[in-house]
Amino acid sequence: MMSINSLNTRHTHMRQRNHATDIHDAHWLLTAMLMGETGSREEVKSEGEPIEGLEISSTASAQPTAIAWHPHKKILAVGWESGGLSLCNAAEKQFQPVQSLHQGRLGLLQWSSQGSRLISADSDGAVVGWKSDGRGSLQNVFHHDLKDPLVQMVFRAVPEPLGAFDLSGLARAAVNGDERALDLFSNWRPKTGGKRQSFSAEMKEHLGCFIGSSSGRIYYVNDQGLCSEVLEADGGIKALLYHEARDLLVVITDSLVLGQFQVDSDGALTEISKVKLSGRPGEAVFTWAGKGLLAMGGGESFLRLWDLDGGDNFVLSLEPPHFRHGAESITCISFSSRKGVLAAGTNHGSVAFWKYNTPMKTPGVQSDPEKDWTPQTPASLSGAIKQLHWGSQKNLLAANVVRDVYILNEQILCAHFKDQTAVVQTSPTQLTVLMEEETRLDLRAKIQVSGVSASKEHLTVWDGKNVVTYELAPLTRSFKYQEPQMTSMPLENAGSFTADCDGLAIFEQTLFLIEDGKVQVRTFQGTVKQTLNFLESEGEPISLDINGTFLTVATLAGVIKIWDFSRREAHPHCHPKVLPDIITDFGEIISAKANCNGTRVAVVIATVGVILHMSDSCETPGLQCSFYDLEQMNLMPDPKLYLWDLDGDAFTYFNFASGCAEEDDNTPPPNSANSSQSREFTALERTKFESAKEVGGRFVLSHFWDPEEPRLLVCEAKRLPQPKNEKLVSSPDLSMSWAPDRPEVIVVPMFASGESGLIVQDSFPLGPDHNRLLGIQTPFFYLLRKMEIVSAKGQLVDERVMRDFVGLETKDKTTRGAMMNFSYFLSIGNMDEAFKAIKAIKSEAVWGNMARMCVKTKRLDVAGVCLGHMGHARGAQALREAQVLPQLDARVAILALQLGMVDEAKRLLKSCGRYDLLNELHQDSGKWDDALQLAASFDRIHLRSTHYNFAKDLESHEISEVVVKGEVAEIISFCDHLLMMPLKCGKIAEAIEHYEASETHRFEVPRMLFDEPSALDNYVVKSKDKTLKKWWAQYLESIGDMDGALQYYEAAEDYFSQVRVHCYCGKTERAAEIANETGNPAACYHLARQYENNDMVRDAIHFYGRAGAYGNAIRICKENNLDDQLLSMALLAAPRDQLEAARYFESAERPSWDKAVLLYHKAGLLSKAVELAFRSQQYSTLQMIALDLDSKADPALLQRVADYFLENNQFDKAVDLLAIAKKYFEALDLCVEHNIPITEELADRLTMDKGEMDEGARARVLEKVAECAFTQGNYHLATKKFTQAGNRVKAMKALLKSGDTEKIVFFANVSRQREIYVMAANYLQSLDWRKDPTIMKNIVAFYTKGKALDLLAGFYVACAQVEIDEYQNYEKGLEALVEAYQAMSKTQGTSPQQVEEKLEQIKLRAELVKKFVDVRRNRIFALVRSVSSLYLDDPNEALKQCRDLLAEDKVELAVRKGDIYGFMVEHYARVGNFKMAYTLIEEMRHKIDNLNLAYYINIETLNSISKALDVPLSTGKAADLMNGKGGSEEDEEEEIEEDTSGEADKPMDPFFPRGTYF
Repeated sequence: MMSINSLNTRHTHMRQRNHATDIHDAHWLLTAMLMGETGSREEVKSEGEPIEGLEISSTASAQPTAIAWHPHKKILAVGWESGGLSLCNAAEKQFQPVQSLHQGRLGLLQWSSQGSRLISADSDGAVVGWKSDGRGSLQNVFHHDLKDPLVQMVFRAVPEPLGAFDLSGLARAAVNGDERALDLFSNWRPKTGGKRQSFSAEMKEHLGCFIGSSSGRIYYVNDQGLCSEVLEADGGIKALLYHEARDLLVVITDSLVLGQFQVDSDGALTEISKVKLSGRPGEAVFTWAGKGLLAMGGGESFLRLWDLDGGDNFVLSLEPPHFRHGAESITCISFSSRKGVLAAGTNHGSVAFWKYNTPMKTPGVQSDPEKDWTPQTPASLSGAIKQLHWGSQKNLLAANVVRDVYILNEQILCAHFKDQTAVVQTSPTQLTVLMEEETRLDLRAKIQVSGVSASKEHLTVWDGKNVVTYELAPLTRSFKYQEPQMTSMPLENAGSFTADCDGLAIFEQTLFLIEDGKVQVRTFQGTVKQTLNFLESEGEPISLDINGTFLTVATLAGVIKIWDFSRREAHPHCHPKVLPDIITDFGEIISAKANCNGTRVAVVIATVGVILHMSDSCETPGLQCSFYDLEQMNLMPDPKLYLWDLDGDAFTYFNFASGCAEEDDNTPPPNSANSSQSREFTALERTKFESAKEVGGRFVLSHFWDPEEPRLLVCEAKRLPQPKNEKLVSSPDLSMSWAPDRPEVIVVPMFASGESGLIVQDSFPLGPDHNRLLGIQTPFFYLLRKMEIVSAKGQLVDERVMRDFVGLETKDKTTRGAMMNFSYFLSIGNMDEAFKAIKAIKSEAVWGNMARMCVKTKRLDVAGVCLGHMGHARGAQALREAQVLPQLDARVAILALQLGMVDEAKRLLKSCGRYDLLNELHQDSGKWDDALQLAASFDRIHLRSTHYNFAKDLESHEISEVVVKGEVAEIISFCDHLLMMPLKCGKIAEAIEHYEASETHRFEVPRMLFDEPSALDNYVVKSKDKTLKKWWAQYLESIGDMDGALQYYEAAEDYFSQVRVHCYCGKTERAAEIANETGNPAACYHLARQYENNDMVRDAIHFYGRAGAYGNAIRICKENNLDDQLLSMALLAAPRDQLEAARYFESAERPSWDKAVLLYHKAGLLSKAVELAFRSQQYSTLQMIALDLDSKADPALLQRVADYFLENNQFDKAVDLLAIAKKYFEALDLCVEHNIPITEELADRLTMDKGEMDEGARARVLEKVAECAFTQGNYHLATKKFTQAGNRVKAMKALLKSGDTEKIVFFANVSRQREIYVMAANYLQSLDWRKDPTIMKNIVAFYTKGKALDLLAGFYVACAQVEIDEYQNYEKGLEALVEAYQAMSKTQGTSPQQVEEKLEQIKLRAELVKKFVDVRRNRIFALVRSVSSLYLDDPNEALKQCRDLLAEDKVELAVRKGDIYGFMVEHYARVGNFKMAYTLIEEMRHKIDNLNLAYYINIETLNSISKALDVPLSTGKAADLMNGKGGSEEDEEEEIEEDTSGEADKPMDPFFPRGTYF
């Protein structure tokens, strides 16, 4: 509801009007720009009071033309008609003119999003930018004279950060003032929200600005103030809007052409789309109604909304009765992004509101965007509304109606219930009081009510400053016997006073008020009777509640204090409870209430969310952002309801998110995936589990203790809000809350037990007609209706009977107490006490009510007792018979049906998945549409039977009505009428449809219509069922209607029956045509029999063949000696007939041997065919027969045929037959002798199956096949057969012959035999292993796995020799020798002496190489790294070592002399001693045969020596020139498992470090 404060001008209405209004976005400040003779302007607060000492006036010649509030500070910019610009500081009440650069009428003023820049524009086209400092003063930044009247302006915006919509984020938004986020939770607002510093995670702004002119040009002013034209539209600019999420500029022209343009970083525009909008151009107004959602109105009775991102569009209309249909049109619109509310003003002074509700996500269902906007109660003002503007942190709406300015403030309607008295606020000043005996009073208060509290005799209202108490008792007596609907009238004032009241409660003649950080106990006239003070550490009181004689007060610091005022003065009832000491992340108490005897307190709190610490600043071109050091606490309602038991000072909770009490909150139910218990549920555990599924996924909105029953607590729980990204939800308890079929708000009665804490007793959804739970008093819940429902039905508050007290509303207090005790003990699982509580009750209605309660609690054991006391024998029998059902819910559903709880039974059957029983229930209830829909969706196995039962019901419908309602004569008349018009009576036509759906129409419909042939004939004609047509044709044939029968046989495509009838009628030619055209076997056979009977042999043979009856055709051929046709028929016949025909040809007087052999072959009697072929010497046919011989043939026959092929030199065919005869060795000998190729197919044929012979014979055969393949060069086949024979070594040898390296490596790895590893490694050494590191790694791996470390050492020695000889890479060679030494040292050879000799040889070579390497390396270090070395410190010593190496006897084993000489020559040439270099060259020629100098000495060095000494030096062939650079591969080698046993006994030579060759 929007309450209204009116701001009237201080001048006469005739001479002044409101030109424009602007309300501050953050503070309670509004500006009204009044135009008249004197031209004044005033600033006011939200209540409509002017700010004292602040008024700006101007002369009549200089009127204000533009106003704009700073987004954060209380600074107002004012533009004047003369071009002047002023700043007004409302906080300091100062007015300061600014030296303006404008000459024309200043029409545009706009601040940037954070207020660091102000841009002004006038009617002459001048645009000026101003920079605002921290004090609010302005400095000019730029000035552009565009000579183009400017009409629209919009700043670029920074996109909001994309984040997950989680619950903590929602709480952050709520604390920071996002009303939509708060509404998702409840009507609670943090008491500390206004005292905390507000924080925005993104304090950024963009200083770039777009400005539109009346000529259609759009200019862009960047953050530096540079201006450029970026677009020229086809008309004047009507509106400019910026879509920050997609960085789009939306341009709307005067002709309502809307264009979308992509904005580049420099402000350049790229057209995305352009459309023509419908509407009235002169009156159109535009605004954003959400991200990417554009709202348009003006001159019409509806708003158009267009989703620019998704493309959807829809309208929101002004619907009667609140608006005048067709006469009321929209004049202005405004959207509150904080509230999600779209407001529209009309020409008749109405303000319409639509609230956006985030749609629930339903998989596979497309939501209707129009349904996401809910109309709210409109506000009515006097005069046409010119302008609407949302503003301030309180989300006020300013409405300008020219003569007046109204401030609309949304206020939640107050309501209170106590002592059978309900008070409901219906307007800002009107209340309705509902009392006992249907007494209703409509009352008007003198203040705008913001809070109300009532008792049985008094009513107190307050507005935050004033408290007024009215007396109800006299009015109650006065209007006790009048009609419930009363007229508005004033109340008798029992007292009033002024006080800053934050909360109030009334008890008898006393008021308890929260004011000035304490609780004052006052009389109705305001006299202070007692003051309840609070320590500074306890905090200020924020809420209070009275129940019985106990006052419960909660403080801001989380302290709960309770007073007992049963005596004259209130005294403390117990020690205070400090919640922050008990609850982790405690934030604030939302409400705390004690029960009627003061033994328990229920508490709902808010917890602290994220604490942010940020401090930084940044400056980016076009962007400014700042962060502040602060500690921002974000409060979020806790889904837990806490219970403080004062007797034992115990503090427990019930978690509405999981639906479990504290003891069960973290314990998985038995038999679940997370439980270690595999037992079944107990009755109490099952009840808790079922209630958790209904209650879970929610949080508490409100809670009430029963005023008489201290154990009964009722909570109103709302579904937790759904996040946009459900992946962020970590708890499965939350995910179940968002099922689309779950109610939004439920009411949950609970029992408070000292042993078990809080236990759910029942739950029911709050209906769509109700707003909230107002209060309770056994046996009723009191529910407040929604105002729109009240206007239609007139009832404000509904009474709902508690589940356990249905039918007991008028019972005495003793009976109700017994029922309450029964319900309590049943809830905690104490059955003995439960039955004791009700043993004295004899009322059948009470027992029936308890039986219905057992349906809810699923206590079938208790239900049996209740049925016994009720005398419900049929129900007891049904309950016993239902015990065979495996599902508990199904058994409970049977009980519910016996008690008449049909809806509950349906819900139970659906929940347990017994759709078959639910289908039967729908059928028995006559709800056939529900039954059919259920069967089609969930019970398809019974779909046909459901259709059948429905058809039966429809068939008997009319007859049943007549039998029930009519007399005997009417029944007879109806039956006669039924015979005459069967398709119109008893819903026969609909029954036929369902018989067809059940696929029983072939029998049921003819049965139903049999007495009316014409109707049946009509049905058959229209039917497309061939079976039905065939049945009808048979019926017509039986009554002699052959023509009709032929017609329906033809429609049924029954060709046999057609031929049969035609033959019966003597139309054999027509029958032959049908048989030939269709080829129907039955028809052809019948016609063939007719021809045979008429001695038409050839026609009979033809149709016997068409019918596939070749035996009959062969029989006729034999009887009539038709041998030619006999062979053709026999070839098509079955083997049995073929054998009969073959014997006929064989035994004839003139035997046809070829035909007989052919038929024996076709019949599969190959032995007979071969024998007959040999006997008749048909050898060509014999070769064809041999192709079909298999292992099942007679071995002697196979041998005979094979011998025949051998005699005729057809060895390949003989081998095949010998293989089939399993004479493998003979076949293989034949292959070797005559070199017959061994193919894969033949090899498989020569391979005997396992178990056919002993394994040794099979292996010999396989090896024989492999040897043949190996001899023929088929190495892969040989490998395969050797492997099958188990001889992997021979298989490896065959594979080595193939040279397939990849398969060799694979086979070696698979075989895992040492010999094979060695063979593979030896083979790989023959390849170019230095160019392929993979080969080298495999060589090392295979030698290692094969335990051939001596061979591995030899390979390393070979590697070293290659590195030295071919690449002169002594360093790599040394590394290889080290690896060789290490491998040889691990060798477990049979001759240790040989091993030691090899080790010495390797060591000697390594030492020689190392000496030379050290000399060369020292030289390299000296040349390249400039470090101290032997060569650098004493070159002569280095040369001496080279001479020593040359003097070594075995130096050639490791180091080539040419390399030593080359090193020395290089040295002398470098130092310029060319003669010595030449001398060494000559020495080389004598010491080394066939010397190639270029191989050892750089060609440039040789040229320099030759040139210096003028001596020609031969360098040898060009092909011998080598650069001596060795390669090095850095590939990682896979780890190889090595046998390191014995290494500890062999100490490593310190000369050899760990090898690094690879």
